[in-house]
Amino acid sequence: INEIEPAYLNSHLLLENPTLSSCPSNENTGCVESSEFNSLVSDYNSMSDQFAIIHTKCLVAKVYTMNINTGTTNDFIEFTGENYPNLDCLNIFLVSFDQTSQCSCIIDAGSFTNTFAKCKIDTSCDLVPFVEHSISVIVENKGNALMEGNIEKLMKFTLIPNIDSCLPASPDNSGSINGKTLFQFVGSGLGSTDPSVGNFEYIHISINNVHCENVNLHSSVKITCLTPSNFIEEADTLVSLLLYGYPIDLPTGCQFSYLTAKTPVISTISSDFIASNSNIVITGLYFGTISNDIILSFGGVSCDTVSSVTETEITCQQTSLPYGVVNVELSITNFGQATIDATASSINVVPSIIPAVVGLTTGSLQGGKEMMFYGNGLDIESGRIFLRDENLNDIPCVISEGGTHDMFFCITTKVVQEYIDLNIFFIYTVNGIDVETDTFATFSYLNSATPSLTGVSPATGNGGTEVTISGQLFDNLSIVSINGQDCTLLIFSDVGPTLTCQVPTNLPGTYEFKVFNPIYGLALGVESFQFTYEMRVDSFLPTSGSIMGGTILTINGVGLSANVKFFIGNEQCSDVFCLSDFTRCECSTPKLLDAENTKIFGYQYDSGNRIELITSFTYSDIMTPTVASVSPIVGGTAGGTTLTIQGTKFE
Repeated sequence: INEIEPAYLNSHLLLENPTLSSCPSNENTGCVESSEFNSLVSDYNSMSDQFAIIHTKCLVAKVYTMNINTGTTNDFIEFTGENYPNLDCLNIFLVSFDQTSQCSCIIDAGSFTNTFAKCKIDTSCDLVPFVEHSISVIVENKGNALMEGNIEKLMKFTLIPNIDSCLPASPDNSGSINGKTLFQFVGSGLGSTDPSVGNFEYIHISINNVHCENVNLHSSVKITCLTPSNFIEEADTLVSLLLYGYPIDLPTGCQFSYLTAKTPVISTISSDFIASNSNIVITGLYFGTISNDIILSFGGVSCDTVSSVTETEITCQQTSLPYGVVNVELSITNFGQATIDATASSINVVPSIIPAVVGLTTGSLQGGKEMMFYGNGLDIESGRIFLRDENLNDIPCVISEGGTHDMFFCITTKVVQEYIDLNIFFIYTVNGIDVETDTFATFSYLNSATPSLTGVSPATGNGGTEVTISGQLFDNLSIVSINGQDCTLLIFSDVGPTLTCQVPTNLPGTYEFKVFNPIYGLALGVESFQFTYEMRVDSFLPTSGSIMGGTILTINGVGLSANVKFFIGNEQCSDVFCLSDFTRCECSTPKLLDAENTKIFGYQYDSGNRIELITSFTYSDIMTPTVASVSPIVGGTAGGTTLTIQGTKFE
């Protein structure tokens, strides 16, 4: 902006309890304003209805030179200039190339004057390295510093990563021959990767010429990965780092040794895991003594709690594990992955089950009662739940999808009579032999625990119709659905009781309601009280069009879908498209095939009877486009010839 050009404020932002700066806002010492500027200020002061900022050279700091354009966070960037205020009021930033973020440049207090400042980029700066960013110099309460000459074009800086150290958490730069030792590079200006992205594409680490794939942290000051396996002892192997495609200089001694003396060993493990919430004991060597360093899993499931650890023994308190023989994996953060004796490489998990409700559960004869079970090894594919009567007849309770090794639900099935105190059994098959486990819980099918429907009003309508369902054993938690879609529950009344809900959209047809009470299960009587979705056409536009067909009709109504056929006379419309709320369709009219230009509009759902409207469709010469000529009539075989088409009623 020109020095004396006023910038008027058209809007403002009100800040609650703003922090006021103590930095001076007075003009620079020795600076004299021009008479033109003083005249403008005088004119502005006489105006009471406008707000403006008037720019002046006497509030501007200047930058003359900048010494370097590339460096690390250890390098000083030096600026010469004039009118630098006190140290607290001068701010220097490295601004990202895309202007979305910035880092502070920390000014050196010992060398600062009103004409000289030097600073280092903050070590926590996470801007992308090897990319040219901008330098910004700002004087608080006075604004941006003025760049003299060509210095503005030169106010760029490329950050170079700096590695101070690279070492594993284990002493002596060493770890397990099986890999997974935590290895880290510590430095500054390393850039960063959001861990939620899960793809550290800008980092390539190799140890002993093997790519370290398990990178798990990339911040501005640290990069960590888990070492790859080597399987044999090998000392002082080469370590290298590529960052954003550039090789990084590493400190002397940045090496890694694979040592058997740093390799944990598992010798024995508990033979079976049967009961939930029991201990698994592992013995061996080089386990350390820190519980948080133990990374132990069984079949991919992490140990719930490492309750104790010594150099030779680990005790894991585990709630549940997947069924079968599951592999054991162990890593120690400071050393790496363990070598496991063949006899201790797995543990046998035997199913066990505990009902969420101990004792008696009751439910509907219609089924649908949901029961929860906890346990161990419950993901066995052959697992099933049966309700057994005194005559040893089994009624299935269907296990729902989505169960895990430690929990599942089963849904009771429909019966035709009451059953009292059915014993609940969990049964699974191993090598062709059924193994039964008594849960020591019971279930009773009771008429008194069976919801029922006694009425539905109205019995016809469409999506959005409010329907009142009356019956027994309804409550405000009851769920109503029709044709697999939930109704929106609007009102529950304990008088009756009744449920009022808004039905969803559906194709035309008659459907049963499904009423589910979480306490009891499904309701009886749904077959007797149904709801019919109507289908009808109320109107269509336009009512006239081209004799050559192709007029797009917009058809309004209810229950309309692609299953509906539309007719002009006896000819069917084509290219039918309908909205998902079943209220409107579009179709393309057929060509007129005879001399009768006024045709009845009709529609038909699937193979049902055709219904005709009173409104007709008229084929009109006036609305029929014509083509008079096309030129040129010859063109190249490669295409691209421009055609000119002349005629009437083009739109």
